[in-house]
Amino acid sequence: MSGQWRQEHGQDIVEYALTLPLFVLLILGVLEFSVVIMAYDTIANAAREGARAGVPLPNSECNVACRNAEAVAAAEYLTTGLNPAELTITVTRPAGTRIRVQVSYDAVLVTAPMITAIGGSGTISLNAVTTMVLE
Repeated sequence: MSGQWRQEHGQDIVEYALTLPLFVLLILGVLEFSVVIMAYDTIANAAREGARAGVPLPNSECNVACRNAEAVAAAEYLTTGLNPAELTITVTRPAGTRIRVQVSYDAVLVTAPMITAIGGSGTISLNAVTTMVLE
């Protein structure tokens, strides 16, 4: 019986070495996914609130340029967890009866150094658009 135990000495280290890369890959994948989902949720909420802020109020003396500036400010306010250098907010008013707020963000991945080392970009472009009717 003691001869059998001697042959299996170090088996757990080999198993650990084989499973560790898969475990690390799984953990990094979950981490990357959660960071991207958080960034997308943030810009989607920012686009929605920007469109709400850009809808003119009854008896408002604020002109279109003023309302567009308020829409951009409201959208920027809700993106506090994101890098402002990677953020783009665009407000348009197609056909004069709607407001369209588009928020674009280039999310830098946690594993960006590893991805760029093998030739990737290390960022994901996210885009959220909200259109509201002006009433």
